[in-house]
Amino acid sequence: MASNMPILSLFSAFFFFFLLLDHLVSPLPETCPEQFCEVGDPIRFPFRLKQSQPNERCAYPGFDLICNAQRQTTLNLPISGEFIVETIEYTQQVIMLRDHPEGCLLKRLQDFTLSGSNWTVQHNIELTLFKCPKTSWYPGMPQLVPCLDGQNYSVVAVTSDELPQQRRRLSSIGCSDNGTVTVPTVDSANPLFDDALRYPYAFLLAWTVPSCGSCGAGFGTCGFKGKKGLEITCTVDHGSPDRRADHRWIFVAISIPCFIYIVCLFSQLSRKFRARRQAQQDQTDGLSPTDRAQALVVISGMDTSTIESYPKTRIGDNGAPMPQENTCSICLSEYKPEDVLRTIPACEHSFHAHCIDPWLKRNAICPLCRAPQGYVTNHNFSV
Repeated sequence: MASNMPILSLFSAFFFFFLLLDHLVSPLPETCPEQFCEVGDPIRFPFRLKQSQPNERCAYPGFDLICNAQRQTTLNLPISGEFIVETIEYTQQVIMLRDHPEGCLLKRLQDFTLSGSNWTVQHNIELTLFKCPKTSWYPGMPQLVPCLDGQNYSVVAVTSDELPQQRRRLSSIGCSDNGTVTVPTVDSANPLFDDALRYPYAFLLAWTVPSCGSCGAGFGTCGFKGKKGLEITCTVDHGSPDRRADHRWIFVAISIPCFIYIVCLFSQLSRKFRARRQAQQDQTDGLSPTDRAQALVVISGMDTSTIESYPKTRIGDNGAPMPQENTCSICLSEYKPEDVLRTIPACEHSFHAHCIDPWLKRNAICPLCRAPQGYVTNHNFSV
């Protein structure tokens, strides 16, 4: 078995090398990987899916999302309630929300508040609502809001830009003012502003803390710095996808010569090891069986079960006499009544049990006459 150690070491080196190669060439595992509901965008920091990511360090406070029964991503605002997440723009730090299909967004927005949350409103669209007779209609009539309709009237919503022109036309067909609603959105310079005009179905909120937009734009990973506190850091170790590929090829180019060197080194060590073992084997080939046994047990010990099978006596019990040798040749202490002794059957020499037991575990020979004893745990020099 000992002769196979260099081979086992070489295989271990191969195995370790390929594990390391796979670890470095493959993307590193993330503490908070992206999560998905069946419907919606990927979820990553500063958000988390609370059901599947119990680690609170995966999300900034107030950015917990959940998957509803329809497997849609939802956000629960402290006072205004739950909304469906339409999309998340991480670089713009904007989230688009809508109401449930059976809900009425403009009705909910009449009492909408962001108190107690991290969200901000960059811009507002002011909508004026009009009640119109059910049968009234004209080409270019503003957006209908069916969820606000009554039994005998329909409701339309008009933006502040269209209001001067539309008011006259709506009044001409019997429509009357029915209040206003403010729809949260983003600045007009934001590419998402056009999407905000899809009222009455969606609205936009922004966040400024934590600031991770530039990190995501640079292919970095945003997250907490350390295990405590709210300080944010951007990790860009892997770079862009192209740079990650370049780094992997660089690693492969460097590692191949290193691996060849390791193989050559192990090969050289294996040859030296085998030569030394062969020299030890040659030294014992000309010895008699007794001398060979003595040479072998020098590096061997006995197993515990064999040692325990040797007789053990207590001086004075049942008339047990004092040994002929008055002194234990291991600890050099004189024997006293009540001392526990163990006797080696082959030569009948006795010693303190607490002295001879550890001795035989290391050296399978009698410490007094040097006679080899019993079964040894390792006694083969062969290659």
